Amino acid sequence: MLRLIFIKRSRGQATESQAALEECIAICNDLGLANNTTSIITTAYLGIVTGDLGLYKQMHSQGQAAVTLARENGDSEGLHCGLYVTGCAAVAEGAYLRAQQLL
Repeated sequence: MLRLIFIKRSRGQATESQAALEECIAICNDLGLANNTTSIITTAYLGIVTGDLGLYKQMHSQGQAAVTLARENGDSEGLHCGLYVTGCAAVAEGAYLRAQQLL
């Protein structure tokens, strides 16, 4: 499903990608997999897609959620993704010093 979402995003279908990512996160939660790497990275990627839609506060929130989950679970890959998204949100909001700390 994530591959389909990547294709949708590459075609400029951010709204559809957002809905699909939210569904993926819900499925992970239903299966008790909210703390695994796939779920954490999906949360971070949702932040990227919300940034595509110009929703930078939500982008920041999704990135921060990924960072929190990754830290709680010792997931370095998820942590990197979450910090990247949070940093990109800071750039989009013009908070360049904050972005430099995150990126």
